Amino acid sequence: MTEDLKRVILRFRVGMSAYAAPIEVVQEVVQQEEFTRVPSMPAAIYGLMNLRGNVVPVIDLMRRFDLDKSAMAMETWAIVFQMEGDERSSLMAVLSSSSAEVLTIAAGDIYPAPTFGVDIAVEYLAGMIHLGDELVLLLNVDRVLSAEDLLRTREGLARQNHVAAECVDVAVQR
Repeated sequence: MTEDLKRVILRFRVGMSAYAAPIEVVQEVVQQEEFTRVPSMPAAIYGLMNLRGNVVPVIDLMRRFDLDKSAMAMETWAIVFQMEGDERSSLMAVLSSSSAEVLTIAAGDIYPAPTFGVDIAVEYLAGMIHLGDELVLLLNVDRVLSAEDLLRTREGLARQNHVAAECVDVAVQR
């Protein structure tokens, strides 16, 4: 008889939704009150935080997933992830409206991400976990925190605004 494989996850809340991430990519969870806002950044990047001298981008998952207004709450936590790139690693964080909880679950308790019925694009999910009566969305952290995807969003918006501005200029010149 083989023992069921165990997975360790970090469960956290953003607004009313519960999310999870594999613990091996989580560096730490810190209570954070101040973030530095940066102009002309994608809406999903809430701002920057100073973590012991490291500048860390902070992602607002509510805006990243186009769900609602900001996840910023009275008490805000930042979940800091260690992201491994081609030649270097970096830190990225997400806002959480509650402190996080480390859980050990059976790998068999992770179900495939649903293809419909969830407000989040399926490529951002690695699966779904049933914890009692609660459904927890397991994030595909590499995709959710992809700097390339975040910047592409900003560039796409900038191009849209530029094209709209050109159309306005053309209309005025006629």
